[in-house]
Amino acid sequence: MSSGPFILVGYSASTVGGRYPLWIQPETLSLRIGSVFNSSLGPPTEILEFRAGGDRRRLGLHCRMVNFKFLGGSEPPGYKAGAMLTLPWLRNDNTFRLLLRGRTGEYRGRPVIFTGALPEMVR
Repeated sequence: MSSGPFILVGYSASTVGGRYPLWIQPETLSLRIGSVFNSSLGPPTEILEFRAGGDRRRLGLHCRMVNFKFLGGSEPPGYKAGAMLTLPWLRNDNTFRLLLRGRTGEYRGRPVIFTGALPEMVR
């Protein structure tokens, strides 16, 4: 499973506009679904931070999230076979709305399949 240092990126918000600070692990940027990489569209321009994990019932700003699995037996060492993974989708453009279940991609150099998404939420 992922571990190690975190980096600060700009999360492009769709509900409140602007790019907000978000701490992620560097490999989050390696996620590709179809031909689109999970890339930040620029540095943070706002002060408040979005949450990428934890209970979405808590008050605060919660990221758009994508769910995916490694394709049969392609998990890197330390990942449970068949486990669902969830990462924030950093881009605020049409790519999130156009993601289709069953679309394939890559994460950490291994093939994955997109299984679903959670919308951005402000509580």
